[in-house]
Amino acid sequence: DGHLYIFQGDGSEVATYPIASAPSTPAVEDIDFDGDMEIFFGHTGGVSAIDYKEQRGYGTYWAMFRCNPMRTGNYADAHAGVEEEEEDATHVSVFKVYPNPFSGSAKIVFSCKKGQQINISIYNVAGQKVRSIESKGEDTYRELVWDGRNSDNRSVPTGVYFCVAKTAKGEEIAKRKFVKIE
Repeated sequence: DGHLYIFQGDGSEVATYPIASAPSTPAVEDIDFDGDMEIFFGHTGGVSAIDYKEQRGYGTYWAMFRCNPMRTGNYADAHAGVEEEEEDATHVSVFKVYPNPFSGSAKIVFSCKKGQQINISIYNVAGQKVRSIESKGEDTYRELVWDGRNSDNRSVPTGVYFCVAKTAKGEEIAKRKFVKIE
């Protein structure tokens, strides 16, 4: 009907919506990696964007100017290591898969306890494990690359995938959905 409606998880409308918009299907994604959603929709004059300043639905909302305590806006400054007091405790303050959607390869970035072994598994929408990637190191900030291939080194088809991070003991600590396109 030419309006943009946004609903909460419980089905209730967000107070400031609906708003007039172009009669097109919006694209919704966190393109600036600040934890909130950006909404894009096309119209005859081009493309409009709304930076919706609410928590994305997972993770910790970081409502901070330029995304980090130093207010630099630099991606690298947003990543801080995590030290835990309990030996077995794991807390992930950063866990992102980008670009999303991706073609070719995707980066998986996360932070964890120094020396902590984190097992990354990629699943398809049928729940089948496509690939496993182990990450153990002294760095608290880690960056892995998934080349879009399964464990048999074959390229996986276009589709929706899930990246799941687990501790060495099998405790799930983070999960993200992402899309591979050709």
